[in-house]
Amino acid sequence: MTTVRTISLAVVALITATLTLSGCTSGMAGYFEPAAPPLESAELIGTWTSDGAGSIVFGSDHSVVGTDVPKRGWTGQTDDSATPTTRTVSWRLRDNTGNGLKPICLDEGRSSTCMWVIRGGHQHRELDLIVGDPDSVDWYRYRKTPVG
Repeated sequence: MTTVRTISLAVVALITATLTLSGCTSGMAGYFEPAAPPLESAELIGTWTSDGAGSIVFGSDHSVVGTDVPKRGWTGQTDDSATPTTRTVSWRLRDNTGNGLKPICLDEGRSSTCMWVIRGGHQHRELDLIVGDPDSVDWYRYRKTPVG
């Protein structure tokens, strides 16, 4: 009985090590990364674009204007359509979540949602509009448009 248990534990350890080393546990590896350098509000100011999902302009007055952004990207709700929508709301940064992401909350009247996140380092920041469960890997990705 001891031999069977020892072999079983060895097999489990081998499978775990193999999966870890092969990257099979890293479906979200590029998404949940070590803590990003501190994000300053000023870094958001400007235009962010996405392939086929419109553009977003963050203003220094904490307004954000999205043009042709999918409705579900605005709301974070999987039930909403992907219809391109143009909106203006206010934004604020929330404290880091501890997983390398910096949430951005959108405030519109009495409603607030914090499903937008910034990831990456100073030179490689990306804006993700998360839809539904953050673990579902359903998001729209934007990159800041260089000035000049």
